Amino acid sequence: MDDEEEDEVPLSRGTVIESSRTNYVVIKLLGEGGFGAVYKVYDQKDKLKEYAMKVEKKLKGRRHSKLKMEVAILKLVPHERIESHFTLLIDRGKKEKFCYIVMQLVGSSLASLKMSRPTRVFSVSTAMGAGIQCLEACQDLHAIGFIHRDLKPANYACGLGDRRRVVYILDFGIARKIRDVKGELKQPRQYGTVRFASLACHRNIEMSPKDDCESWFYLLLDFISPRGLLWKSVPDRNIVMSMKKEMRSSKRILDGDLFERNNNFQQIAFSGIKCKDELMQIMDYLDKLRYQDHVNYKYIYTILQTATKVAGGDLSKPYDWEVGDDLTQTMTNEEKPRLKIAALKNKRRKMRKQMQRKKEKTRRSRSSVGRVKVGQAQASDYYHHRIVPISSRMDNVVGHEKRRSKASAESSSMSTSSVFSVASKRIDPKKSLVRKRKKSESSSSSSSTSETRSSAGFDKTLQIKMKNMSI
Repeated sequence: MDDEEEDEVPLSRGTVIESSRTNYVVIKLLGEGGFGAVYKVYDQKDKLKEYAMKVEKKLKGRRHSKLKMEVAILKLVPHERIESHFTLLIDRGKKEKFCYIVMQLVGSSLASLKMSRPTRVFSVSTAMGAGIQCLEACQDLHAIGFIHRDLKPANYACGLGDRRRVVYILDFGIARKIRDVKGELKQPRQYGTVRFASLACHRNIEMSPKDDCESWFYLLLDFISPRGLLWKSVPDRNIVMSMKKEMRSSKRILDGDLFERNNNFQQIAFSGIKCKDELMQIMDYLDKLRYQDHVNYKYIYTILQTATKVAGGDLSKPYDWEVGDDLTQTMTNEEKPRLKIAALKNKRRKMRKQMQRKKEKTRRSRSSVGRVKVGQAQASDYYHHRIVPISSRMDNVVGHEKRRSKASAESSSMSTSSVFSVASKRIDPKKSLVRKRKKSESSSSSSSTSETRSSAGFDKTLQIKMKNMSI
């Protein structure tokens, strides 16, 4: 079983840890590390007060308790700054199987906040502002004679509530005094995370404040670079060390085949960064420092101010986690109910607006339906009175054309027959003379009959008149 498995102290949800001051109830597990585990707890007397509890299992043969180093540093750190970068130590105690300390609860780590960004990188303003605060925390730690030896984004976190703009330094489990009690240099030991380790750490040379600052520089580069650190996925420590060395050299170097080539690694490492020259200036300064040299933090802060302006950033702007969806990660337990109430109010407003829109839509649809019906009636009237008669007239026209063509055909046939009859009359003159005679006889007979009829009538009228006169 390795050390991390031995250090684990499983505390289930709802577990009560009694203290001389109060009782703490476990809410959930926040994280695990080389020191043990961190739990989110609340005060049983006041449930709105939430804290972070670090737990370390008691083991036989363990020389140094990591929690002791944590307590020692949190007691020694000055709180001279307006906003201290160290969490407050609330309580501590021992149980049969483990030791614990209770500290001020903070928000998400800078590593998780960075990964929650769509671009996986902070804005220039946030990267520079958070980077300056990380260096301030490192400076305060060095001022009390300790070096962290494991600076990385996961060991920094933002505050909660009105302190969400403050960056806190965490996890002093492998921190160490710069010199021992006798004032002599410590024996070299290799510690820290490979990705952010200094070159001295790679060489197994005992680290000093300048090495913490070098780790901080890699942290800042990881914040601002769109690519991130080029060696972030390389597991081999020696390869990572060679890549860090190659990033520093801007001269022409020799590869394995002894062919001279340009060093494009530095350009790739700083690609997408507008303030490359300023960052290179900081790196050159840190590389010139020796183990016993004091770091000129003021000089670094001045360069960072210039770099921020060159990159187009503004240190007064809100950090990325102060706006948008990330804001919920930095809220206190007292602020969350207010956020819920505000969210409910906004939801009600939206629902009212939606209801009004629906009503307006139904009203418009009804009026449009009425207009559509009227339009349909008008269209039907137009169809019946305009379109249908036109079609019927077209039928009539077609029929008329048919009849006309038929009549023309008949007339043409009649004309041809008349032509033939005329031609026959001209050809047969005897028949025409016979017809003329018959016509004249019939006319004479009709005239004679009419004369006889008229004379008979006249005689009859005379007879009637004579008879009347005799009477």
